[in-house]
Amino acid sequence: MLVAESKPMIGSFARFFFLGLAVSATSLLATVTFVVFILVPEEVRSATLNGPLFPW
Repeated sequence: MLVAESKPMIGSFARFFFLGLAVSATSLLATVTFVVFILVPEEVRSATLNGPLFPW
């Protein structure tokens, strides 16, 4: 009778945990990039990055 070799599960858990973390971080970065460069108007981006157009 063959006995299956017992492997520790912590390695598999850590691998999937960090893989999920990397996928989540990548999707969050893609979402932020989409919102900033597609949905936000260019005037708002310029004012945010370079300061207001009319400083009073």
